[in-house]
Parts: sequence; C-alpha cells; structure tokens
Amino acid sequence: YGCKSIAGTLQLPASVRVVGNGAFQGCSGLTKLRMHEGVQRIGSYAFYQCTALSDTIVLPATLKTIGDYAFSEDNKLKCLLFASESQLQTIGNYAFNNCTQLADSIIIPNSVQTIGNNAFYNTAIDSLYLGTGNLRTIGQKAFSHCKQLAGEIRVPNTVETIGTYAFEQTLLRRATLPEN
Repeated sequence: YGCKSIAGTLQLPASVRVVGNGAFQGCSGLTKLRMHEGVQRIGSYAFYQCTALSDTIVLPATLKTIGDYAFSEDNKLKCLLFASESQLQTIGNYAFNNCTQLADSIIIPNSVQTIGNNAFYNTAIDSLYLGTGNLRTIGQKAFSHCKQLAGEIRVPNTVETIGTYAFEQTLLRRATLPEN
C-alpha cells in the first residue's frame, strides 16, 4: 500500500495466481503492468489509485475475478484488453471507476456473468460489446457517466438484471434488450 518506490513496469512473477487486496494500492510511480497466464484473481483495491498507470493492460485468459475497486481511479489508464479465450466471470463493483482516460472500445468476454455496480463509471469508452454468452447482471450505474459511449448496444438474452441508471449520462441512441 502506498508503495511510492515502485516505478516503471511491474512484471508479476509466473508463480503469482492471486494479486491480493490492496497489494499495489497507491503505487503512484507504476506506469506499466504485465501479467502472465496463470493469474486467476485480482483482489479488491489491488491497483487502486495507481495514478501513473497508463500503458495498455492485457488481462490474461486465466483471470476469473476482478475485485471491487481493483483499478479504480487509475486516471491515466488508456486501454484495457481481455485475452482471447477469457475465463473472466466477475468484474467487481467500481473495478474501473473514474479511469477517466480509459477510451476506445470495451469488449466484455462471453464468459463474464456479472458486471458490478459502477464498474466502468466515468470512463471515456466510446463503444461497448457485451458478449453473447453468460452475462446475467449489469450493476447499477455500471456504465453511467461514460459520456463518449455512443451508438447502440445489444444486451444479451442471458441478462436477468440491469441495475438502475446503468447507462445514465451516455450518448447511446439505441439499446436492444432481451426478449425475456
């Protein structure tokens, strides 16, 4: 926590399966993060307020859970990619909240079941693909205040719950909702 002495690139060792809660919280000199296949969980607040983290983050296919506030307030983070064949199931509450420079498209993997409350609140994403597979829940304000999010979205038929204000303050013109 508050590890100001870590600067530049953090390459997680191949033996790491879990990045613990708050492990690198507040590491203000961290600019790049490299994760290998094998990482299964990123804990809550793991990279919270890593305010210099600006390089593209590629989340490995083996990752199953992104904890609450995991990358929240990393306000220089620009790009997020999910590895092909992703096994990700949960994007926690506030996971990418206030990553104000997180832009471009976000492609949610088909494996994701839950997008937590405020998960992408106040990011600069401009398009969104929600997958077709297992998504059940889109949390409250999950994409709220994504003021560049435009065009249309298709909510998969597997979705059972869309939280209040999930797409508030966006530029979306159209949403195709599940028949059920």
